[in-house]
Amino acid sequence: MANGIKETFVFENVKQFKCPNCGAELRLINARTRYVGCQSCGTVADARSEAHQVVMRYNEPEKFPAKSFIKLGMLAEFDGLSHQVIGRTRWHSEYQEYWADDEGSGYEAETWHYDEWLLMSQNRTYFYIVEDNEGYSIVHPFLPKFPFAPYLGTNDADEKGGIFSSVSKSKRSVQNFNDKSSERVLEYGQSQVQYFEGESTYQISTDDRVAFSMYRQGDDDFVVEARLATDGSYQEIEFFREEPIAKKWLMERFQNDPIVATQLAEGAIIQKNTRNWQAIFGLFSTVFLFLLFTTFNGGKRVFEQRFSVAAAKDTNKTDIEPRLVGVTPTFALEAGPVLLRIQASLPNGSDVWAGVEIAKADGQVVNAIDGAFYYETGQEDWVEGGESGTETWEESQTNREEPYRVTEPGNYNARVFVSPTSSTKTEVTVSMTTGAVPSRYYWIGLAACLFSLLAVTAASWARMPWR
Repeated sequence: MANGIKETFVFENVKQFKCPNCGAELRLINARTRYVGCQSCGTVADARSEAHQVVMRYNEPEKFPAKSFIKLGMLAEFDGLSHQVIGRTRWHSEYQEYWADDEGSGYEAETWHYDEWLLMSQNRTYFYIVEDNEGYSIVHPFLPKFPFAPYLGTNDADEKGGIFSSVSKSKRSVQNFNDKSSERVLEYGQSQVQYFEGESTYQISTDDRVAFSMYRQGDDDFVVEARLATDGSYQEIEFFREEPIAKKWLMERFQNDPIVATQLAEGAIIQKNTRNWQAIFGLFSTVFLFLLFTTFNGGKRVFEQRFSVAAAKDTNKTDIEPRLVGVTPTFALEAGPVLLRIQASLPNGSDVWAGVEIAKADGQVVNAIDGAFYYETGQEDWVEGGESGTETWEESQTNREEPYRVTEPGNYNARVFVSPTSSTKTEVTVSMTTGAVPSRYYWIGLAACLFSLLAVTAASWARMPWR
């Protein structure tokens, strides 16, 4: 499709008269128009009678404003042809929507509102654009190989037989329009007119109702609609394929409109600036992660030593107070980051406290780390929704690590303290690694970088005219 109108086609007025209710100017460009809805007061008038008598009055137009940028009279280009927006109908739908998750599937009652825009081409052909809160679709009417009537659920109108009897009530499935394969009905229900403005070739009233069913194939929705008489019988059945379209793509079809053109230009600038910021943040993050990766790869193990924990004779007495269980050999440290870690190996249902002090050769403590460690696991029976089973659960805290920076190079050792425990199989492993620890400023910087990137992207997206 073309990106814009290269040479604007002029849609000339075929009739012009004043609204019989409010006096607003009404202009028609479609010679086939029989009824026209006034944008100013909501009155529907007979376009073909000499007096243009009032057929009916709808709700006030201000109660049903257009949902976005599309307006009556706007020009657009689709498939190389100029089109003009000549009508809008607001529909209210009450329907059943199919759902499925891990717990089952079924149908749930929903309500929805949407606008149906009528466009006429320079060749006097028509098509609809459907707009709702989720986006836009182009509606393509077509003649199916295997037609059927809308599925109405509790209404038996679809059980009349003939070529429209292909709906399965038990499974709520229908046959594919083209190959007769079975398709799940995703939505079915009824829609009723709430408001109309512009031109129409047939009389639209607030009593107008349609029954519909929809299934999905690929990205497109396939819909069958039937206009309902007052007794619920079908008056007319139509078939449509709804093709979802992006708002930006649609705006580009209307880019000859000055307001839309301005919005597109502003959106392009915002998009360009966003990409520049994303590139800057991406480069910064890449360098940051590279430095972080090389820092981790440069780590060197200083020591690792395992200590057995003595079992307490009586955990209610003073022999559970922390006690020194070992001192590591002296090790040399250069100025820079180190990572001190305690890991506990515990049998099920036990706990232990352990701590480590890093001291200089003269006994001065320069840093310390401690923690309470525990491990417990088991199984629990469950019953839910008529089903039952057994699941395994686990609660544990078995390691603790703390980065810090050595400011004075020299010789150090580690002193390990442990509280006795009731278990005879508890062990504590203490280790230290140098040159492998990013400081807290690394993580603060990374978090700030990612937050800023998300904030800039979200703010830019919020300003996009085609969001």
